[in-house]
Amino acid sequence: MRINVKRFFLAAVAAFVFIYIFDGSFHGMYMKEAYMATANVWRPVDTMMGYAPWILVGQALVAAVFALIFAYGCEGRGIMEGFRYGLYITLFVAGGMMMWYAVLPIPMDMLIKWIIGAFVKFSLAGMIVSLVYVRA
Repeated sequence: MRINVKRFFLAAVAAFVFIYIFDGSFHGMYMKEAYMATANVWRPVDTMMGYAPWILVGQALVAAVFALIFAYGCEGRGIMEGFRYGLYITLFVAGGMMMWYAVLPIPMDMLIKWIIGAFVKFSLAGMIVSLVYVRA
């Protein structure tokens, strides 16, 4: 199956913009207190800022692969197709989050918040990608 490269590119850019804004809000504001309470687990904030380019590259890679997988499986069924896709991706990444919970000294509520955040992020990203890819 071939994909429409222009639509894929536009969908990947839209996904990246959304993920960048969502992650900044979710992790930078909503999860801030939880991260401060577990500061011994994470890099110091001033050190972490030196790794910001890695965050951007990671977000861009996630957005591009997210859009690419959608484009290859797109059936053109509308926004609910994107929502379902986001739900499937959430279930996939939740497994990794559970493994991080097993090896990091973090509280269960952090894991739950991460999974809920992933559900919101990927469900909305899926709907955005479906709208952009199908209509572009």
